[in-house]
Amino acid sequence: MLRLALVIFLSYALLSVPEGYALENMTATQTDGSWSSGLVTRREGGVEFRAARAMPLDKEDRVGFVIDFPINRCSAVKPAVVMETPDWEWLDDLLDWDTAGVSADEIAVRVNEGELLGGSSMALVSPGDSWLHFRVAAESPEELLKELKRGSIVRIKFTYEGVDSYFRYSLTGSRAALRRARKLCHEPNNPSVGHPDSKYFPD
Repeated sequence: MLRLALVIFLSYALLSVPEGYALENMTATQTDGSWSSGLVTRREGGVEFRAARAMPLDKEDRVGFVIDFPINRCSAVKPAVVMETPDWEWLDDLLDWDTAGVSADEIAVRVNEGELLGGSSMALVSPGDSWLHFRVAAESPEELLKELKRGSIVRIKFTYEGVDSYFRYSLTGSRAALRRARKLCHEPNNPSVGHPDSKYFPD
């Protein structure tokens, strides 16, 4: 009975891990200061895709930011910044809004004191979603790095039923890691697998 209970518990624990965490891996990894870069394979909505990534080495937080360059959309002008969290319920407690759903139109992102950008590539934010994609007002990895180092603050506004809540997160960047990720993205021998959200990465 105890063994059966343990099997059931482990099965539930494995099944409850969001896809982005459970199936992610990084190859061709290189460390530059406090950041690393490499190639990742992710699965979202049953679709697998490849991306070149720059990310902080410290992933102990309950939320983290990574910068992805989807391999089949390398010519996109603006890099995609991804907010990753294993569980949206803690954010629900923090911001005090109903996790039944917050639409993309109700999400806005501010990097430092820059433009407040509305919308995201996720149509719904709810428990079980582990990725929130958004754009920043930076035309290149270098400009993104300057924005991050100006104050190292990413500010996200959630609006629910007319009430605004804000979440702030500190983030610094590595020029070397960003440049290497951009270069890896353009490598001709990197396989390209269709991105499930490719419409959010226009050329």
